[in-house]
Amino acid sequence: GDTGPALLAAGGTAVVASAARGERRVPLEAFWIGYRKLALEADELIVGFEVPFLRAGETDRFTKIGTRRAQAISKIMCASRIGLDGRRIVRAAIAMGSVAATPVRLPGVETLLAGKDLTPELVDGAEKAAQDEVTPIADIRSTAEYRRWVAGRLVREALEALAGGK
Repeated sequence: GDTGPALLAAGGTAVVASAARGERRVPLEAFWIGYRKLALEADELIVGFEVPFLRAGETDRFTKIGTRRAQAISKIMCASRIGLDGRRIVRAAIAMGSVAATPVRLPGVETLLAGKDLTPELVDGAEKAAQDEVTPIADIRSTAEYRRWVAGRLVREALEALAGGK
């Protein structure tokens, strides 16, 4: 499950195949359709993923929060692909995992960021927007309140890393 948000933030495509019908490509935004449910026909298998190369100025980032380093089941994870031109954010894709039944993008946060200069005020706003946008699940790994708070903090961390040149 950890790869889902990274593939989603990267704008990837799933390549699926059937012996009877051949290959087809499914945009990842439409690939996860429910808890443990994929947009696959009964006779299809995943044969690969296509992930676009980073464009000039883009940076990928992935952060996972779990209870221990080895074989930790994720409490929450955040993947981002953000493009900068100087200090201006020209593209932003942010995806979260373990906050819903499927990996999710944060289009509200992405829209907030696009076209704006990376400032401390924008980082503050993006953290709050992420907390407002997610509707996290609660389970034995974590509470919904914790996941909501951490979602904002992970968006903040990604943006602060960019601001610091990381």
